[in-house]
Amino acid sequence: EYIIEDLLHQGAQIDMFGVGERLITAKSEPVFGGVYKLAAVENPDGSITPKIKISENIGKITNPHFKKLYRFYGNDTGKAIADYLARSKGINVSYNQIVIGSGAEYLYGLIVKTLGRDKIYAYEEPSYEKISKIYASENVKSDRLKLVKNGIATSELEKTKADVLHVTPYRSYPSGVSASASKKKEYLAWAHRTGGIIIEDDYESEFTASTKAEDTLYALDNGESVIYVNTFSKTVSQAIRVGYMVLPKTLLPIFEKKAGFYSCTVPTLDQLILTDLINNGDFERHLNRVRRKNRKIQK
Repeated sequence: EYIIEDLLHQGAQIDMFGVGERLITAKSEPVFGGVYKLAAVENPDGSITPKIKISENIGKITNPHFKKLYRFYGNDTGKAIADYLARSKGINVSYNQIVIGSGAEYLYGLIVKTLGRDKIYAYEEPSYEKISKIYASENVKSDRLKLVKNGIATSELEKTKADVLHVTPYRSYPSGVSASASKKKEYLAWAHRTGGIIIEDDYESEFTASTKAEDTLYALDNGESVIYVNTFSKTVSQAIRVGYMVLPKTLLPIFEKKAGFYSCTVPTLDQLILTDLINNGDFERHLNRVRRKNRKIQK
């Protein structure tokens, strides 16, 4: 109350305020420009850190109903994703290795800017059509590598002159081909033999029907030669254009120099919603429900 009173004395534009955990609006006045909640967290040393909470989404601001509030996590979206990857996929990285952008397509462009247009980029044939379009728009040389039933054909890997290999190990679209365990090792062997970089597009493996998470190339390689790319458009909603990539530590200085100055293209509100979904466990509970359903369908 003292903080709010002080803000009012300073001329803050506060329409109404109250004390408590819940907030409701009347049908006659359903709209807020924003719903915020002031709070404080006591640290182990006894000091107090002020926090601000903001309404969960636009719908809860504009519609008359109880307003669900959650904590403002600032720039912690990367930390939340890092924690999730460690728990679910065995990918152990620092949050500063994670780059967030508005969808996988945007991240592909950042990767080209980081690795360079002088490289040859190889990708699966057939593959998601936007992959070829993005490489064409970036004016880079590319090589299409034929898919067989367990991944890219060995003969194709052996003859390509590519510096970068773009693969979707789990259910590549539109073929539905998944790379076998031996094929994943073959991809990594290619990277180690040639000094190449692998772009691992992992857009759908969260929905595996298996009780065990799919092994990622990034985890198998300990993040030495693999850039891991994923998106929340498939797992949460297509309306949320949020993707992320995990960079090897060796590429961080190059990324910072060549592409690190680009502003994050994901709205802060979307980042806050995702951060809360991950940190409160709702995201993983949702994935587990879908996996159980998929297992029942397969039976």
